[in-house]
Amino acid sequence: MSESPWVTIYSFKAALIAWQLIRAGVGDVAGCIGVGDLGTMLEWIKKVFATRSKWGVGRAVLKSLDELEAVSLII
Repeated sequence: MSESPWVTIYSFKAALIAWQLIRAGVGDVAGCIGVGDLGTMLEWIKKVFATRSKWGVGRAVLKSLDELEAVSLII
């Protein structure tokens, strides 16, 4: 793949913004992006970023998603 690491970083940033909007209950963000709830969204995000797991930035994103999931279960 010839994708720049910045694409992965900005994609992750967009995913985090969507995550925050869904958690805050802002409008129908989940429906707008085609996921039913936060759990489904997390599964979809992990699937997308798993294809980038061979890169350092991809592994960092997946680790961050695991931490986000763990914190979300606590809150």
